[in-house]
Amino acid sequence: MQIIKTVARNAHSGNGGNGQLLHHTTDATATPVPVKPVDNWEKTIERVAGSVVCIQLSQPHAFDGTDAHTGSGTGFVVDAEKGYVLTNRHVVGHGPFWGRIIFHNQDEVDAYAMYRDPVHDFGFLRYDPEAVKYAQVSSIELRPDRAKGGPPPNQFQPTHPNLLTVGVEIKILGNDSGEMLGILSGFISRVDRNAPSFDFNTCYYQANADGSGGSSGSPVINMDGHAVAIMTGGRVDGSSTDYLLPLDMPLRALHRIRDGLPVPRGDVRCVFLTRTFEECRRLGLTDEWEADVRAAYPDVGTNNMLVANTVVPEGPADGKIREGDIVLTINGRKLVGFLELASVFDNNIGQTVRFLVQRGNHKVEEDVLVEDLSLATPDRFVTVAGAGFHTLSYATAQIYCLPCRGVFLCERGSMEFPSRDRLLIVSIDHEATPDLDTFIDVMRRIPDRARVTFTYREISNRHTLRTAVIPINRHWPSKMKLVTRNDTTGLWDFTLLADALPPVAPERPFKAAFPKPRRQRQQQTNVEATVGEITRSIVQVHCATPVHVLIDSSGLRGYKSAGLVLDAARGIVLVSRHLVRSSLCDVTVTIADSIVVPAKVIFLHPTQGYCLIRYDAALVDAPVRSAKLSEEQVEAGDAGVFVGGSDDLEMSCAPTTVTSTVLVDIDTFSLPGYRPINTNVVSVDTIWGSRCGSGALVSLIDGKVLAVWQETASGDSTVCYGLPGPTILNALSEFLAGGETVPRLRMLPAELVAISKLQARMRGVSPERIAEVEADDEAAHRFFSVRRIMHLGTTHASEDGDGLREGDILLTLEDKPVTRVEQLDIAYRKETLSFVVSRGGREVRVDVRTVPHDDDGGMETSHVVVLCGAVLQRPYQAVRQEIKNLPSEVYVASQNFGTPASVYGLNGMSFITHVNDVLTPNLDVLLEVARTIPDNIYFRIRCVSYDLAPFTITIKKCERYFPLTEWRRDASAPNGWRQATHENGEVVDGEGLYGIWC
Repeated sequence: MQIIKTVARNAHSGNGGNGQLLHHTTDATATPVPVKPVDNWEKTIERVAGSVVCIQLSQPHAFDGTDAHTGSGTGFVVDAEKGYVLTNRHVVGHGPFWGRIIFHNQDEVDAYAMYRDPVHDFGFLRYDPEAVKYAQVSSIELRPDRAKGGPPPNQFQPTHPNLLTVGVEIKILGNDSGEMLGILSGFISRVDRNAPSFDFNTCYYQANADGSGGSSGSPVINMDGHAVAIMTGGRVDGSSTDYLLPLDMPLRALHRIRDGLPVPRGDVRCVFLTRTFEECRRLGLTDEWEADVRAAYPDVGTNNMLVANTVVPEGPADGKIREGDIVLTINGRKLVGFLELASVFDNNIGQTVRFLVQRGNHKVEEDVLVEDLSLATPDRFVTVAGAGFHTLSYATAQIYCLPCRGVFLCERGSMEFPSRDRLLIVSIDHEATPDLDTFIDVMRRIPDRARVTFTYREISNRHTLRTAVIPINRHWPSKMKLVTRNDTTGLWDFTLLADALPPVAPERPFKAAFPKPRRQRQQQTNVEATVGEITRSIVQVHCATPVHVLIDSSGLRGYKSAGLVLDAARGIVLVSRHLVRSSLCDVTVTIADSIVVPAKVIFLHPTQGYCLIRYDAALVDAPVRSAKLSEEQVEAGDAGVFVGGSDDLEMSCAPTTVTSTVLVDIDTFSLPGYRPINTNVVSVDTIWGSRCGSGALVSLIDGKVLAVWQETASGDSTVCYGLPGPTILNALSEFLAGGETVPRLRMLPAELVAISKLQARMRGVSPERIAEVEADDEAAHRFFSVRRIMHLGTTHASEDGDGLREGDILLTLEDKPVTRVEQLDIAYRKETLSFVVSRGGREVRVDVRTVPHDDDGGMETSHVVVLCGAVLQRPYQAVRQEIKNLPSEVYVASQNFGTPASVYGLNGMSFITHVNDVLTPNLDVLLEVARTIPDNIYFRIRCVSYDLAPFTITIKKCERYFPLTEWRRDASAPNGWRQATHENGEVVDGEGLYGIWC
């Protein structure tokens, strides 16, 4: 919750409008004696404001239903000598915590989590008091006794103005999104409210202070400057209702922590609520018991009793206490409040207590074992294949009325479960996993790249046992780690459990068959025969990137699409580059919906939006057919049959006609993604042509592929198009003819756009040049103009030097008129191209040096660095297509949640130019500079945004959770990439011990 405004209220209290209080006496004739007005709020706020702190936090790993995130909250110093700060449990977090405390005068110190209550929304952070340089810090005293609402000590005096009762004014001192300092006024409206949904087995106060995000953990101050409650949350439906946690339990915990003692917390795994006497009477409460309870608590004026609301299955109370039972006594003692209930539980851990409850018309006595809550609160989790698992907590179990056991999936990582719900893992590879230790034993025996059967239940819909086959890619990351909470240091410790086992090679080829046509061959139409043949060339391709190393505009999860087999004997498959962005990924090929084999990326086309992958054909025993690409240019009006895959990979087919073949013109509007340029694309008159992102347009005459269907991103949607067969053959003909050398292409450093003859004439093209274009009867009569010049990292054309310029109209290439865009494909194998262009009405001859695409200085990503959770790479091709003059060769590709990069604003789609004022023109220089920066130290980063606006940020290193890591493309490595971790001043080959996800 954050405070968004400061509200001024009348500071005086009393029963009159003059701010005075009257003594009450038993003598009705006595003259009222004026009482001095209460002190002004200004002095109180001035005294305590310096002890209220802003907490900048990072929770780097999902835990107990909370995702990895960063944010801010509020806390207040409760022990200045030892450096203890009280705040909310959801600020301290359930899992790993990394944060800092900022005092009112902007002094900053590191913060460490030292305690979080198992169920109630409070926790403590610790800081080093010696690290505070300038702030004068004092402790805010916790006074829950000022919030009881009972009569004052002297019954002849009026109610004390600072005792928390309904109608009393309070102040909430907190932070609005980290802004220091917000002061909010409010009035107490309830003192006996049941806990909101994020807490249980306690009462709350309610106020109308209208707080909002960021003020979580704010102290609720009375006129004396004492903390009487702590802000925890509020309604989000527009009403100005805030929830305040009483301080009785935090004060008890603080005393124990000060003495170096554990905080005992007991429970019977039953959630109780307070119900009014009227409700209790309907549940069976007798008049005699109601009278006894009212008589037992005459001063409190209670109107409620405790009623069992949820009994957690398989807990101590299961089978002994039922929902709707009214608590009459525990161990013979009448009690109606949560504080008394907590006291009984906390003082009887490991022992039985006797409940006397009213159950309908009967009174029932049961002995119930009090359980140690620490045993039902997870303090460790396992990371494997980027995913995280821990034992289901009591706090979560009670919400869904589940047994407090089982393995809970807290972070999916690279494990692609079909459901996005919270999951409980029941079994793995047909072995039951009832607890975390069994889960660890099963998972450590699963080899890399195995496809394993998981059975699980969705936690919010547990009626159905679900099954899924999940690929276990344990090579990035490869280590299986146990991460355990250490309340002494406030950190989480790492233990190596196992390295990944190597993949298991199959003993023999996998066998599969394609479905046979329903009709006999002689009865089939030409369309049916063509479809039957081409479907044997279509396979399903799945691509998954390392979940925390997203580069080249890769998405968060794995993608699926259809691929076209070009060479079945060698396992060569063509797929869209929208699916496979780079070689830093895991690719598999599914054949005949039966065989799954791994594949590797062998070729990425720089400008036409497709790539080649290769699988081991020796692993496949199936009649896969090589698709033949047509050598003839496809034209509008050509007939064929379209076979394409939709989002769910269901194949659709329809006879169709080509409607157009035009120069592609697709712009990106957000994240720069790969898109085709300088090539013709095909469209057809069937609706499937615009809906299917994969497939083929096949000739009905010879069964050859006229165009391969692809897709690319355009803003928030995708565009589907056909890539002509001859266009693909121009780049791959030698390789597809049997060559073993993967094509190494060169490219023109310019993006072209088609313009009409009229536009060309208006821009100064001579009639003779227009006539040359019109003389080519086999081409559309159009010209090609330079839309933008691309920065490709080597010698390239610029506006100030020789070469192409933006706005140039191409007239000739190698002294031949430019009438078709396919003529530019000669750039693939030529270092220099000679053009004649029309520039400002003049004809100019220019020589343009082409750029190598994929070699040591090529455009494909070959080096990745992860710095403080920010993924850095050389600007990839799509970025270079958009920005002509790059600010730097260090591009922030993505940012991981819960990391320093997200805390301090090192966002994706920006460029790093300097680190600590040292110029970092490339990743190698940046890496050397970053290695010299000590842990837990701030350093400066100068950046330029995607819109070329410079800015500077500071960021703090945290090597324990976010070590400096790099990946380099290496053909000798098993996965084509080699990882190194910079840890404790050394370079570790592969992963280090530390790091949440790397």
